[in-house]
Amino acid sequence: MGYFVVAVGTVPASVAAWWSGEPVAGLVVLSLVVGGYAAAIRNAPGALVTSVLGWLFLNGFASGER
Repeated sequence: MGYFVVAVGTVPASVAAWWSGEPVAGLVVLSLVVGGYAAAIRNAPGALVTSVLGWLFLNGFASGER
C-alpha cells in the first residue's frame, strides 16, 4: 500500500516542483502525503519504508536533475 501512496503522491509532487521551479516544493508535497499515510497506518517501520521510497521517487522522477 505504501508503494501505491508514493506513486500517487509523486504526481502532485512533480507538478508542484515543475510549477514553482524548485524541487523543494515537490519534497513538501510528498512529505505531506507520506506523513498523512504514516499517521493513518500508525506503523513506524511501514512509515519509514514508505518515506525512503518517497525520497527515491522524488529524486528520480520529480526533480529531473539526477
